[in-house]
Amino acid sequence: MGKQQRSEETREALVESGSRVFATTAFDKARIADVLEPLGLTQGAFYFHFENKHDLALEVIRREHAMMVDLSEKVLTSAESGLVGLREVSSRLAYLVRSDVTVQAGLRLTSHTPEEFPEFLGASFSIWIETIGRFLRRAKTEGQVRPEVDIDAAARFVVATFVGVQEISAISTQWSDLNARIR
Repeated sequence: MGKQQRSEETREALVESGSRVFATTAFDKARIADVLEPLGLTQGAFYFHFENKHDLALEVIRREHAMMVDLSEKVLTSAESGLVGLREVSSRLAYLVRSDVTVQAGLRLTSHTPEEFPEFLGASFSIWIETIGRFLRRAKTEGQVRPEVDIDAAARFVVATFVGVQEISAISTQWSDLNARIR
């Protein structure tokens, strides 16, 4: 294995370990040592790839956002209709929230410590409002949504509802009942 490949694998391992830590530990309580310990890596390895804990957290958030955008684009282009797509993206998002530690970490970082990552909090909601609006606009052109519905207001409502439901699910059951709550 070459140095480049080993370096990339080390970076990936750090991001995965960081995701596990940030998914369960508040940002201000998380320590670089918590990320390194399960990997058996040194602080030098960490600082080769990241400037600090904040830099690692930003990478986790970027990856979480990329997963969300990828998910929405796939569903938008493959769904048979706007409302079917809206239901499908909600179900797939719920699955990711329940099962993917990077998604859990990204959500925790941006929603529980917005002062640390203000650029992502607004961006995340804006992306989801725009995405849900695309599904609703499509549904409206397909006659599935009444013509008088304000799509932008409806998209904001859907996103706020999902965020609230997933937060209640996280607090109550660690997301185990999220699919049931969004049906």
